[in-house]
Amino acid sequence: MSPLLKTPNRVVRGGLFLVLLGVAAGFGFFHANVGDEVSFLLFYLLPVAGATWFVGRTAGVIMAGVCGIMVLGADIAVGREYSQAWIPVYNALVVTGFFMISAYAIAYLRAALQHEARLAREDILTKIPNLRSFKEQFPETLREAKARKAPITIALVDLSDISYVNDRWGNSAGDLLLRVTAHTLEKHLRTGDRLARVGGTTFALILPGLGQPEAEDFLDRVRTRVLGALSQYDRPVSIAMAAVTHDRAIGDSEELLDRATSVLRTIKLDDEQHPFRVEGALFPKG
Repeated sequence: MSPLLKTPNRVVRGGLFLVLLGVAAGFGFFHANVGDEVSFLLFYLLPVAGATWFVGRTAGVIMAGVCGIMVLGADIAVGREYSQAWIPVYNALVVTGFFMISAYAIAYLRAALQHEARLAREDILTKIPNLRSFKEQFPETLREAKARKAPITIALVDLSDISYVNDRWGNSAGDLLLRVTAHTLEKHLRTGDRLARVGGTTFALILPGLGQPEAEDFLDRVRTRVLGALSQYDRPVSIAMAAVTHDRAIGDSEELLDRATSVLRTIKLDDEQHPFRVEGALFPKG
């Protein structure tokens, strides 16, 4: 997701709001000194838009009210004469209403863009991150592991015989098994782990901080739980699981993913038991 669409933390949002209040006050000062020779409407929109986009809709509405007060104050400071005393108040209210409508429109636009960004990175069927999201997250997680000199494991979980299930019981039956697998994997993630659907029947797990022994134990437990969840539906499916572990997160993300894919391809072609090893942990079909 673009940095512009990410929501800052509370401290940053508070600081931004104070800065934008100062900007609005500065525009009000210049407005009062310059008068109506120059229109300040677009200038006032800047803090309103900034507060709405980076802090939130409520902050944008508050900023709209503040800018409306600045407009009224500048109008009074200029000393312009009106035929009726209520006219400057009315003008300020109209301008404030325009600012508030703008704040709501900007908030709606931001929400729509965030929603589209999430959809672009979410698998429609399982509601977990998709391959695009995975390829964005993995390099970042790998860099963090390298900086900490910590091990990292990437595991691929593949559901076998889904095509047979689809042919025998319909696509909805296969889709259900994929959703169950995704839900079970997601349920047993640790804090900091990443999960994504990276292929039609393949899921990827990023497991930072797990070396060979820990990854083997963790993945074996996850495999058992996935098989247990699938067994409730009495369908002839099995899973193949492959993992690649590096003790100090060497290599790049594409290299690790390629190695894990190669290991997974090997195990799907060979039903024999394979040992867990540092660069490739192979689990038989269950």
